[in-house]
Amino acid sequence: MIVQWSKEARLDVEKALEYGLSFGRAAVSRFSKEIDDVQDLLEQNPKLGFVDSSLLNKAHIYRCLILRRYKVVYYLDEEKDVINIVAFFNTWQNPDKLMDYIE
Repeated sequence: MIVQWSKEARLDVEKALEYGLSFGRAAVSRFSKEIDDVQDLLEQNPKLGFVDSSLLNKAHIYRCLILRRYKVVYYLDEEKDVINIVAFFNTWQNPDKLMDYIE
């Protein structure tokens, strides 16, 4: 399957990496690699993430993976053979904000 990132998810990744610069370039490099690794894992095993019960009333079945303090939220479009990552959500935020990302 191919992984596609929403514009909002990409912006969240950029914000996370910018914040990481306060810990140094090496930390950002490691975190960026971890994000790439998550994408690779999803390509190999799209159903790896857990189904998020808080999002069951939405248009898709959303799955999540946790990476450090971030929740990678995605759904599968099996007809198109695509994994759609819709949010890279900082779990230190109010959980209700996640609903703003999700259809």
